Amino acid sequence: GFWFLDTQILAPESDGGEYHDMTGHISKYIGDWKLEKKKHWEWLEKSLKKNQNIMYKFIFGHFPVVSSGAYIGRDGMEPIIKLMDDYDVTAYISGHDHNAQHAMILRDGFWVNQFICGATIDHGTYEEENAEHNIGVREHIYPTFFSDKLSFLKFDIDEKKEECTVSFVSDKGKEMYNYVLEYAEREK
Repeated sequence: GFWFLDTQILAPESDGGEYHDMTGHISKYIGDWKLEKKKHWEWLEKSLKKNQNIMYKFIFGHFPVVSSGAYIGRDGMEPIIKLMDDYDVTAYISGHDHNAQHAMILRDGFWVNQFICGATIDHGTYEEENAEHNIGVREHIYPTFFSDKLSFLKFDIDEKKEECTVSFVSDKGKEMYNYVLEYAEREK
């Protein structure tokens, strides 16, 4: 299953009710964004609970939970880790950082796979932006792949083998990295 989050609501730019819209402009959020944020989390949890028996569950959002890139991560996204643990979510996929990353995040004994696919279009060089990336272990974050080269994500799900291969593919079609996500239904 696939869930798409509006991370602009979940992790707004400020508590003053302003947020960046999809064009990057600061806009006034109409209504009570804190209420909208609460409703968004409730919707996600209810939907994940309703679909617990789906083999693979992927959550997509613009902002990463954490990052080894220039943006580090986003306050307000941490609750997703608990939901991923509670409902056996396979991976979280985001953009925002202008690079490609796979990180494994350890929280309370549960591993979260996060893939950042933010290098899909050439806006020029991001070398300066990505120069400070931290590829080492930091606060229970274990980056396994980082690249600032143009790339895309590809998912190959093999239900017979009960595994899903996630690959970063270059703009030339060459596989740069792959990781096999094995299905492991856990007893609750």
